[in-house]
Amino acid sequence: MLKQLFGSLFGNNANHPSSKPSAQYDTYTYNGYRITPMPQKRDGGYSTEAMIEKEVNGETKQHHFIRSDTAGSADQALELIESKVKLCLDQQADGVFR
Repeated sequence: MLKQLFGSLFGNNANHPSSKPSAQYDTYTYNGYRITPMPQKRDGGYSTEAMIEKEVNGETKQHHFIRSDTAGSADQALELIESKVKLCLDQQADGVFR
């Protein structure tokens, strides 16, 4: 019991949704950016998350893309992630890494 209490207090909570392993999704490219969808099963659906990466001056820049939108299934989440990430990159380009 104490182990569980201290684990949750100090961030070692295996029941937290973000600490559970997620399915691996194929990385794709869009306008020079590598996008790896990372939808997570949450209460109420699947999250809209992805990792955006790009080589800039020999350095790999990363941005963990998260939106509040949820989808009813993993497939719907993948479609939502793709459209949201593309819109974000079209509007912000490399500014996403600031």
